[in-house]
Amino acid sequence: MKWLGCVGVLLVGLFIIGGLAVPAVRMVHELGRRDECCGHLHLLDLAINQYRSSHSNFPTRLSQLTECTAVTGRGLTPTEFICPGSDTKPGSLTKVDLWTDYILIIDLNGSHSNDTPLILCTSENHFGRGICALERNGSPLWLDESNLFDRLYSDTNLEIVVSEALTKRSKGRYRSRP
Repeated sequence: MKWLGCVGVLLVGLFIIGGLAVPAVRMVHELGRRDECCGHLHLLDLAINQYRSSHSNFPTRLSQLTECTAVTGRGLTPTEFICPGSDTKPGSLTKVDLWTDYILIIDLNGSHSNDTPLILCTSENHFGRGICALERNGSPLWLDESNLFDRLYSDTNLEIVVSEALTKRSKGRYRSRP
């Protein structure tokens, strides 16, 4: 009979350890998705640099990057326009502006500094914990500032380019503004 008590205590201990492990495993998965998202932004940055060297300006649509081959001697793939934390399915590269998860920020008069993001990934793709952003200086980084989009949206010197699919998924929270 004593051994039944020991088994009970052991089972309770295992349930407690298991309960503590689940959130830790989820956090590790989220950190991996966050790093992969920043990796996608880095690849987009390489394509942007190639585009800028050919056209002497920033692209006005993400679809303009699909032909850039600076990424690894190949063009970008559809999955590189999707955040790993999203459930978006990749579509045709020729229509990437209709379904991409990433938001393009265009500085209309060149007055913004390097810390104004060029591309954003929404906080919804990261469980509301923050956003991935590609700064104009080429640094992909993680920001805990989930209201950054609202702040940028209110700046009339910026054009915001959001895919139709992202606008629909976010129920209008993210939308393009010329």
